[in-house]
Amino acid sequence: MSAKTKFAPCPKCGKTAASRIYFTLWGSFIGPAILCHVECGKCQTQYNGNTGRSNNMVIFVIYAILTAAIAGGLAALAMAIHSVSI
Repeated sequence: MSAKTKFAPCPKCGKTAASRIYFTLWGSFIGPAILCHVECGKCQTQYNGNTGRSNNMVIFVIYAILTAAIAGGLAALAMAIHSVSI
């Protein structure tokens, strides 16, 4: 990354004209801020502005953790309801 650019070049087209994304459905306002999520001004590819790599794996891990937490919570709730009804 040169001194003139604020973000890493786009991994798809190589352009450096990226703009910061401040809100996403997967991370609200916090996720894009933590991951420096940007969008290329030319090809609209979204990536990590610090590394120039995709944030897809991080997003997948976030969804996996949330899914496991929700499933665990529902299982615990079902067990609690079952034990109360017996």
